[in-house]
Amino acid sequence: MSLDIYLTDKKTGDEVADMNWLRNPFGLCQWAEDNYEYVNGHEGKKSLWYVCNHWSYAKSGRVNRKLFKDVVHEYWDTISFIKQGYFFFNLPSYRQFIEGKLNYLPGNDGIFSRSILGQKYDIKSRLLIPMEHFGDRLFGISKHTLDDYREWFKELLWFAELLQDKNNRFYCSN
Repeated sequence: MSLDIYLTDKKTGDEVADMNWLRNPFGLCQWAEDNYEYVNGHEGKKSLWYVCNHWSYAKSGRVNRKLFKDVVHEYWDTISFIKQGYFFFNLPSYRQFIEGKLNYLPGNDGIFSRSILGQKYDIKSRLLIPMEHFGDRLFGISKHTLDDYREWFKELLWFAELLQDKNNRFYCSN
């Protein structure tokens, strides 16, 4: 499943900007929220998910432009400084995205299980796997490094800035 957000010029109807990301552990919004919370020990004042999803479909015209920008910048203030990015997996997402591909991740084989190089667990008992381990085509992620995701997030920063122009109409479909 994906999320799409658009900006169009109110006068011409021309597209000004659009963004799309998947809703899974590799999606931009989920990745940013997980890493933000891991670094800061708490969620943001408003979640990134909230500002990118709350004003969907018929509510799109009521988008809070300032809140959108403030939240995106709050997340960027953390993401821009992290040294290591992770993808986070609860048990169902681990089974869906990792379990059958475990041997493609760098790690060590133990007697009863395999540990992934650099793996950690957070206070929610989610498995954290370093992003750079997902370079194999099998994972279907063309961009998988911290720098890749920072660049992707910069697109959201740019989108938030363009949203401040009242001549741009916001639309979200999720």
